Amino acid sequence: MQNSDYCANCGRPIDGPEQNFCPVCGQRTPVHRINWHFLGHELQHGIFHVDGGIIYSLRQLLTRPGHTIREYIRGRRVPHFKPVLMIMILGAVVTVLSKYLLESGGLIPTSLLTINEGARGLEPGSRDAQIVKNFREALSWMNEHLAITLIALIPFYAMSMRMAFRKFRREYNFPEWLVITCFVTAQALAIYGIFLLLRQLLPAFASWDFTAMMAAQIFTFVQLFRPYKGWKTFLRFSLGYVYYGMFVILLILVGVFAILIASLGWDAFVGEIRG
Repeated sequence: MQNSDYCANCGRPIDGPEQNFCPVCGQRTPVHRINWHFLGHELQHGIFHVDGGIIYSLRQLLTRPGHTIREYIRGRRVPHFKPVLMIMILGAVVTVLSKYLLESGGLIPTSLLTINEGARGLEPGSRDAQIVKNFREALSWMNEHLAITLIALIPFYAMSMRMAFRKFRREYNFPEWLVITCFVTAQALAIYGIFLLLRQLLPAFASWDFTAMMAAQIFTFVQLFRPYKGWKTFLRFSLGYVYYGMFVILLILVGVFAILIASLGWDAFVGEIRG
């Protein structure tokens, strides 16, 4: 918990224990540390109430992201849009833009969505052909449900970065890491949406969107963990992304095999494996 004598957002002295909100800025007083109870309340509040400025929050995430996230965790939350709701809105916007501006209709390349098991010499109905078909269907579902997919992956992203930044485990608990990765994901979606529009004017921008998103995330973490050395932050961030990639691949494989088992049945699946 922050200092209960002053408002964590604007610094105005708190009148007494009976004061629940700052009369100047409206911030709840005193502000509590982010924990599971706080996240549950924020999720409920964020879905049914839109009381922050999304444009302001996006501008802050694009210009001073690390400082913005640190301030939010430490208690300065009134000016900011709810991170989960921001991801949902940006995910919907990016999905619509992708559908009309990209051939694939989404973030995933067309080459992966049009994998043909027959063209690869696989016998129709075989286990391998079914795996390829399920893999394609899983990617198509993720492509069509971008916001849901990103929100579902946030715990794994947070877990990966917390593992990589274990030096700061005492400074940020897991719920706070969830908030950090929510903001970083929203930032990435905003940048991707901007590049979707820019590539319509200059096609050369098409090859720079992923680079821009990664550069922004690295900048965010370097700024967030100052005065920790930037090159060490970069190495830990890279390690975290390796962990994250492993989690994503594992989840996709689990999903593919779950679909395969559901379509073939457990006995047939075991028979295929043994055969």
